[in-house]
Amino acid sequence: MLKTKSIISTVLLLTLLGLTIPMINARGNEASIAADDRKGPAIDIFRFTVIKSPDAALMAMQLEEGDVLTDLIRTGDIQKLTADGFTITSAPGFHMGHVGINIRPNRDYLTPPYKCNPEAAKVLSDVNFRHALLHLYNQEEIVASIYGYIVTPIHSLVPPAQGGWVNPNIPVHPYNPGDKTGTTVYNPATGEYADACSILRYGGYTYDADIDNWKCSQGDPIPAITLWTPTYEVAPTSAEHGARFVTTCNDNGLTSISHVPREFSPYMDDVGIGDFDMYMVFWSLGRFPDHLESMCHSDHDVAVVPNDYNSPGCNDPDLDAAVRTIITSLNHTEKLEAAYEAQRILYSEDYPNAAFAYLQLYSRIMFNGFNPDLRGIVNSPGYGSANGWTYMNIRWAEGLERTEGGETIVEWIWGEEPELLNPCSASTVYAWDVIDKTLDGMINVNPYTHEDMPWMATDWSITSWPDQGPYSNETWMNLTFTLRDDVYWQDGNPYTASDAEFSLEFLRDNEIPRYMGMWQWLHDVEVLDTYTFRAIMTTTSQFLIYDVAGEAALLPPQVWEPLDGQPLTTIMQYNPSTDTSATGMGPWFGTGDGYASTHLFGTGPFVFEFYNPSLMSGDLHQFKGFFLSTAVIGDLKTEMFHSVGDVNRDGTVWGDDRGRMGALFGVFSFEPEYDIDVDVNEDDIIDMGDISLANWFFGDQKEYP
Repeated sequence: MLKTKSIISTVLLLTLLGLTIPMINARGNEASIAADDRKGPAIDIFRFTVIKSPDAALMAMQLEEGDVLTDLIRTGDIQKLTADGFTITSAPGFHMGHVGINIRPNRDYLTPPYKCNPEAAKVLSDVNFRHALLHLYNQEEIVASIYGYIVTPIHSLVPPAQGGWVNPNIPVHPYNPGDKTGTTVYNPATGEYADACSILRYGGYTYDADIDNWKCSQGDPIPAITLWTPTYEVAPTSAEHGARFVTTCNDNGLTSISHVPREFSPYMDDVGIGDFDMYMVFWSLGRFPDHLESMCHSDHDVAVVPNDYNSPGCNDPDLDAAVRTIITSLNHTEKLEAAYEAQRILYSEDYPNAAFAYLQLYSRIMFNGFNPDLRGIVNSPGYGSANGWTYMNIRWAEGLERTEGGETIVEWIWGEEPELLNPCSASTVYAWDVIDKTLDGMINVNPYTHEDMPWMATDWSITSWPDQGPYSNETWMNLTFTLRDDVYWQDGNPYTASDAEFSLEFLRDNEIPRYMGMWQWLHDVEVLDTYTFRAIMTTTSQFLIYDVAGEAALLPPQVWEPLDGQPLTTIMQYNPSTDTSATGMGPWFGTGDGYASTHLFGTGPFVFEFYNPSLMSGDLHQFKGFFLSTAVIGDLKTEMFHSVGDVNRDGTVWGDDRGRMGALFGVFSFEPEYDIDVDVNEDDIIDMGDISLANWFFGDQKEYP
């Protein structure tokens, strides 16, 4: 089961302020798109159907009742779909899973009736108890036996796909239960007897064979502690994973720990206010480890800011300093050292108010299955093939189209129902899978290289404001965006700089918890002209530009203005997906397929039509007012893939591309033999830079199959 964090990430490192960021030419922005050109996605209807049982989902694919099944977690399903001729893609994911532990020493912030056991705070807040739990987690055996080759065990809050950000020397706590009836005691000075039972004895716990349970130093038995996982019906592998961990705990005398499968969204609602003992969750992340700040800094504690991201309650000044440096520093080396330090603290027993709050499970290799007749699938490292470029360009092979009412349709199978479709309060990937398709941002990402490219903004810049903050040593920064003039909300109102101002300031003024990572630094938004706005931030940060870029078109004013200033609960409980009031809406509202008919809309490529909870199915439709034509979107993909070495633009980087580069090696742009198509990195010479790109991406495809 997944929780999503809205972070746009790329490989661009902004190490200096005061510079305008060079843009990749947005061909669609300059191209003249004829009025009768089809706009947006290549498919008309994107249908999502919830099938909770993995067995039933597999059968639906085999019976052609579903066309796409993502997040394949069982090796048997992959093998069966492969044997049946389905297109299977895989890529290491910006993904991680963990068991979160409530480490707060008391739970006075809660009011009864409790979903958790307040008495559990006596032991879960003890770093020795949590340290022992890590040594009771038989990670290698559990992961290998349940998942096989489709996941990678991890020991850090930074997944392997984030590359060099992973601390290679993080303290590891391997499976080592020890002997509950023994007498050895852990020695932290030497590391001797680093097993679970010896660590418990070091922490003052004693095993009582008469009750088959450990007792606290005060003589009381370990209180009841519950681990929540998704249900066996929805996520049998996750449920089994949790059950095996708890069984090991029980076998070693921690018999008061129990495994309770629950519906995912309700238990994550409880986690969002800190009303839990332990829970299992999986995250979709981005390119950079900026999630460490929101998941670990004490400012983001859900006991203080409900529905923020620091669910366990980490509260350590050294950890706060490290994760804040990751966010605010513009020095890459400094950020990298801070990321390493944060990971060290999280798994070092010397930090009792943070260590072992997150018991890491695994990171996914993203396996997805597609009907073999589908085309336009883009498999992006880290993101997998279920990404925005696939959604915009997926289509049926010519002559094999699936249609409904004369429109092409793709049926996507999801494993869980979306909760409330509200961009201010949605917390699971299932809700965001719907919402994201209706939204768009200022910046997009080349799926092959992860480089920035202009999207709703044609240009942006960062400039510094030295000594303009309330303290003389503080440096602020300006983020200035120049917008396209042909972007529309899905109700027909043009998208302008005033809309960006409203969206960003609404999040700040109403203190929407899930966007605190942006608005805590937002001083003001200035509208410079109809299509230019400036966000004034009270700190420097590489990552804030992506937060601002991703959230500036989150909330259409015509929908959210009546809610501005209302109680937070009113805002968070609002359901725009069922509100069909036309008051204040634009000229396209309610005019038919391809335009907004509910208040859940944005500027994105798909328009939300409905979700029927009885049928557990919903539709999104191609947005007829999207700012790029279908053809231009396809051209963009061709040019992006050309830039990694596809000289002849045939969709594959292969020997013929490298051969052409070799034949013209060393030729400069002023020489008659020069061919701009061979100079894929466009540096005016055909050299090792071009050949290196072709070597790195050799064998890759623009799209699958």
